[in-house]
Amino acid sequence: MSNPRLLVCGTVLQVLYRAIRVLSHVDSRVREELQAFPEGYTIHMQAAPQADAPSLTVQVMDGTIRKAPAGAAHDISIVFKNEKMAFRVFTGRMSIAGAYAAHAFTLRGSIYDTMGLVRVVDLAEGYLFPGFISRRLLKEVPKKQYPTPLVYLRLIPGT
Repeated sequence: MSNPRLLVCGTVLQVLYRAIRVLSHVDSRVREELQAFPEGYTIHMQAAPQADAPSLTVQVMDGTIRKAPAGAAHDISIVFKNEKMAFRVFTGRMSIAGAYAAHAFTLRGSIYDTMGLVRVVDLAEGYLFPGFISRRLLKEVPKKQYPTPLVYLRLIPGT
């Protein structure tokens, strides 16, 4: 994959995955949202429709997320229509709500369940992005239950 936008999108998907895992242990709101999903619920996100685009497929297990086994059926699938729109969302230039309004992705699955996922991603963004970006992306910047520097430290594998 030589497309720089797709490389960034793939990296952001991995950081988002790790952040949600960390936050599921230290932020009660993330834990509650994830526990509302049935055990084994599978969520798929992909940066563009082409087969080689970066993607992330996770399952909700024990109140957190884990990478799903290959070939797992998707309860929710979010596929961005192109890498330009995915890049804008993944780099904090456009909110998820803005991407939805702009028809920047296709959604397969329950819109009700997807809103729970969006709340989790919004909480993660509140931790990961600096305040000036969070205020622009989110309707309300969530109060943090855990220090952001410690979230970043726990994103590093092996810590």
